[in-house]
Amino acid sequence: MPPQTFAVDCGFAQNPSRGTKRIVMRFFLLMLLVVGGGCAKYEFDIVEPADLAKHIGRNEETVLKRDELEYRFLAVEGRLLMYVANPTEEQIELIGAESTAVDPRGQSHPFRGQAIAPHSFIKVILPPMRPYYRSGPSFGIGIGVHAYRGYPGRYWPGVYDPVWDGPRYFTVVDEADTIYWTWEDEGEARFRLTFKRGREIFHHNFGFKRKKV
Repeated sequence: MPPQTFAVDCGFAQNPSRGTKRIVMRFFLLMLLVVGGGCAKYEFDIVEPADLAKHIGRNEETVLKRDELEYRFLAVEGRLLMYVANPTEEQIELIGAESTAVDPRGQSHPFRGQAIAPHSFIKVILPPMRPYYRSGPSFGIGIGVHAYRGYPGRYWPGVYDPVWDGPRYFTVVDEADTIYWTWEDEGEARFRLTFKRGREIFHHNFGFKRKKV
C-alpha cells in the first residue's frame, strides 16, 4: 500500500500536550505583534483651500460642502478615501481627462471619469489602487502543524506551510498607465477636480498633507 498523507491545522496528528499548545499560541501572538507593530498609520490634513482647512482621521468622516457637491473624507489604511455626493436633480460628471492629481514628487496624473447621478455619490481612492489578478498559490503568514502518515501507526510531524494553500495574487503594474501613483511616507499632494453639469464647467482645487500618527 503506498504511503498516505493528510494535514491537520493547528495541531498534531496525535493530541499535543498543553505545553505544546501554549508554545504554539505564544509564537502565534508574537508573530501578530511583530507584523502588526511594523505598520505605520497615516492621517491627512486639508491644507488647500486654506479657509476649508480640516483634519481627516481614521475613525470619523470629515464633511465639507463646495458649490453643489458634498465631500466626505476618511483615512483608510494609509489612503485617502473621498466620497463625492450630488444632492441636486441633475447629473454631474467628473471629467477625468481634465482633472489632475499632482503627487508628492510633482508628477501629474489623470483621474478616471465618473458620472454622479442625482441624489447619489461616487467613491474615489487616493492614490488609486492597482488591480490584482490571481494565479497559483497565495503567499501569507500562518501557524499550524502538518503531519505525514506513511505506514499504519507511524507519524512524522512537520510544519504547515500556507504558501501553497491557495491562489497567488499579483499586482498589475503598467508603467505607461500614469493614473496609478504612490503616496509614500509623509508628503503633500494637490488635486484639481473638474466637473460638468449641463453646459456648466466648474473646478474644485484641494491640497492634502499626509502625516504619520
